[in-house]
Amino acid sequence: MPLPLKPVGGARPPSDAGSAKRLAAIRAAFPSRALKVAPPTPGLRGLASDLWVLVIVLVAVLAMSASYVPLLITDLPLALSGVAVEMQEQYLGPSSGCRYWAVVVTTCDLELRARSPDGLWQSRSVSFAYFFGRPASMDDYLILGLPAAPYWLTVAPALDRVGNRLMTVAFFIGGASALALFLAKGSIVAWRIPRRTRAALSGKVLVPVLLHSFMRAEGRRVTKRSQKPGFGLRRANGGAEVRWTNPRGEALFPLARPPHDPPTIVLGVTVQGSGVVMPLDLGLTWVDLTEEERRRVLVAASLEQRGEP
Repeated sequence: MPLPLKPVGGARPPSDAGSAKRLAAIRAAFPSRALKVAPPTPGLRGLASDLWVLVIVLVAVLAMSASYVPLLITDLPLALSGVAVEMQEQYLGPSSGCRYWAVVVTTCDLELRARSPDGLWQSRSVSFAYFFGRPASMDDYLILGLPAAPYWLTVAPALDRVGNRLMTVAFFIGGASALALFLAKGSIVAWRIPRRTRAALSGKVLVPVLLHSFMRAEGRRVTKRSQKPGFGLRRANGGAEVRWTNPRGEALFPLARPPHDPPTIVLGVTVQGSGVVMPLDLGLTWVDLTEEERRRVLVAASLEQRGEP
């Protein structure tokens, strides 16, 4: 699920002056060759931690469809044609019953038994649901069928409410599908951002830039639960905002930070003239720098000797 983000509160962020000087040194040390980028992705384990609720929703939708849709498919033409007739010998099985849920939905699970014109007893288990209206007495559930196909058994209340049942099934399947997509949104974004970033930046000459962190993941509890610390980033000279998910939890490369708080100015890269930017991690592992190139950038940023500011 997507992380709740909040504006970084407290005092005004540090001035860009010192960060700009460090950025100039980093640009001078940064290689001017084409670089591949490898922004972090959730991986299969990360997706599994996010999608278990989605799987439950989908299983519930499939289970409901397996129960309600088959009877609806057979009842719809029967209701439109009006050819179903009452079976002369019939009864409901002992486990038949209907329930009234939350004064809104009635669900029925019935065992239908009826003798066909050729003298053979036919049976069919049916389930259906509809909005509003209390279930009728079991004595009113007349079993209907077709003389030519007596195994197509149904009940009169089910045929009378076939339009209601169609809307009920459509509502629940549509609602469950919308919920599933909402729950999957965070994971979809977590995959889409790195993919688009890689397509826009990989294999090109990259330019270091300043990024302001104007939003951050709220609270340690949220970060621990989702394992996807979130950031909102904006280029120092303006431009589009970047929502960044960090599934493996690496620290971003800081250029300035207030005491006891996440960095408010971080190092990023872009392609000259492009609106796509990518923050860099503290270890500079999201770009394929050589060890010598990485060391030069760290020295230029004054991080190698001092550690993280």
